[in-house]
Amino acid sequence: RKMKTSHILLLCSLFTLHCSLMAQQVIYVDVSNNTGIEDGTMAHPFNTIPEGLQLSQNGDSISVLSGMYTEDPILIEKCVSIAGESRISTMVEGTFILSSKLGTLPVLISNLWCRNVMHSDSGYSETPLIIEDCGLQVLNDHTASVGETGRILLKNCVATDSIHIQSAACAAKREVINCETEGGLWVSSSSSQGTIRVVSNQIGVSLRVSTISKSDTVFIADNTISDSLLVLSTASDPDVISGNTIGKGVRLKAVAHSGLLFMENHVQNGSLSARYTALDESIIGNNNFNDGGIRFQATAGDIVIRENEIHTDGSVAAIRFSTTAGGYFEDNTITLPYFEPSGLPFENDTLSVCAINVHSTSFGGMRGNRISGGAYGVYLSAIAANDFDLNEIKDSHIGLYLKSVSAYADSNRVEYCIGDGMILDYQPEYADTNAIRLNYNIVRSNGGHGIRTRGNCPMGKSDEPATGFNIIKDNGGYDLYIETLTSFVDTIWAQNNEWSHSTEAEIGQYDIYDANDDPARALVMYMPLMSFGVSEHPLPEILLSPNPTRGYVSLRFSAGCRQPVVVEIVDLYGKVLEVQVLEPGNSGTLDLDMGHLPSGMYFVRLYFDNQMIAKKIVKL
Repeated sequence: RKMKTSHILLLCSLFTLHCSLMAQQVIYVDVSNNTGIEDGTMAHPFNTIPEGLQLSQNGDSISVLSGMYTEDPILIEKCVSIAGESRISTMVEGTFILSSKLGTLPVLISNLWCRNVMHSDSGYSETPLIIEDCGLQVLNDHTASVGETGRILLKNCVATDSIHIQSAACAAKREVINCETEGGLWVSSSSSQGTIRVVSNQIGVSLRVSTISKSDTVFIADNTISDSLLVLSTASDPDVISGNTIGKGVRLKAVAHSGLLFMENHVQNGSLSARYTALDESIIGNNNFNDGGIRFQATAGDIVIRENEIHTDGSVAAIRFSTTAGGYFEDNTITLPYFEPSGLPFENDTLSVCAINVHSTSFGGMRGNRISGGAYGVYLSAIAANDFDLNEIKDSHIGLYLKSVSAYADSNRVEYCIGDGMILDYQPEYADTNAIRLNYNIVRSNGGHGIRTRGNCPMGKSDEPATGFNIIKDNGGYDLYIETLTSFVDTIWAQNNEWSHSTEAEIGQYDIYDANDDPARALVMYMPLMSFGVSEHPLPEILLSPNPTRGYVSLRFSAGCRQPVVVEIVDLYGKVLEVQVLEPGNSGTLDLDMGHLPSGMYFVRLYFDNQMIAKKIVKL
């Protein structure tokens, strides 16, 4: 009978598959075979690995029994699997070299010890190379060019020297996973289009990833690196660096970079030094820096530095940030020793050790940072600086030095600094338009002046009911010390605040000082005052969560109040939208429903024991 063409093709395919399966065989090698009979079978194994390779075909397996094999070098010309019994018992005193003529099937080397595994120095490779559970003296692989199929995977290996994977051009993955090396690990390429993954390794010296041009992700996670980490590139797609323990610092550098995640790393004794020309949508978050900090420089970058623990010995700033545009710091905890300033004029002081030092044209802002120590808690120079909110600064020499044309400082605490709490400076080229606005801040118990302003400083105006409400008191110098330019003509609005004294005459005499003493140049308007006396009880700690919110917000505070606590929600115009009363007690917890309110900014005000404190809240 005639067979259909499809049946004939099916039979041919099955025959081809059967032949290929038959071609896959296991070839045995045992150096201790002294029978004189060698055919590669289990009963009569070859004495040497090259004999097994000579008999092998693509897809075959070579089983190497325990022993010492002294041949060198060992050229692999077929895509085979070479497996010993263990890296302790199967010792190959030689180097495996992969021929440049191999195809796209993988070469697998496992469970043995050897000097090195490498591609030939010339040619184009498409062969996947997998090295598992091996011991190596060194992995030093220089491949001229690697195609998309030429993946290199090094897994569960130990190198007594170092690992160096280098190629002129690579379009395949290069992965080093769960390995140990007494020396360094270096992955480099002139041109890379393949993902680089370095995960869960113990690296004795440094980890270096270097490319001139690449278009894929570098993923470095959960490694322990005794020395330093370097990632250098010209152009890069997003990099992910997370969960690593790094001994002596991190250096990142790129010309153009589409993003960076540097998360949950522990840098034991060093800093993160990063330099980019352009950087997009990047986060440095949840890291721990011990005796080091963050030094970041970018021409333009959308960079968020948040929730980091930074403890420095004072040899470097905790955060030193320089950019023309971008940058936002949130919820970082920074501790460093106290230092005196360098003695240079404030506006030129680049030598003093700061907790945070920022030079920018346009800066995104800071929120919720906790800072202790330094010559300056924060030194911020920017043409425009957005919100400076909810930060806490203490035990510095100068708490905040802010030099800006336009900035907002809301709900910050600056306390127990040796010198001035805040110095608000002007940008000379914009002297006529400087305005740094202060609302709801606490500046108290500082050794120098509470606030020293050298430009325009709106901090409360009677026809703007949501402005002012600062508590500026108990400072060693004046609560407000005004140094205006001789050419400066304006009114200093400082109404609706609480000062050390309670009457207009005492405040004008003891709490506020105009260094020019010329009301025609700088008239200070500080009436009306906040109509709340001084309580023997400290201001409570207030927590609003979540903030921003879409609906309910939980308000928690602790204070030994002898009278009922009044809680108000007010809008930006001072209109009271909701009032609740809590009975006297040591603590309070209250759920506030803001779901019915339009999106925008509001204030929660608490009145207790003749005091008032306000917190800003954002409704989404």
